[in-house]
Amino acid sequence: MLENGKEYCTCKRKKCPRHGDCKACLEHHRLNSRYLPYCKRKKSRGEKADS
Repeated sequence: MLENGKEYCTCKRKKCPRHGDCKACLEHHRLNSRYLPYCKRKKSRGEKADS
């Protein structure tokens, strides 16, 4: 199970070398990014929740 509570990565950046590797992704965003990882962002108003 991944950090997002799902069995698969919900990030839309499929070509990212960290896609599906939550530990590496969270570390990258903690050190190098001003944005939260895709799975940790708040859902926008128009975006449907994953079920």
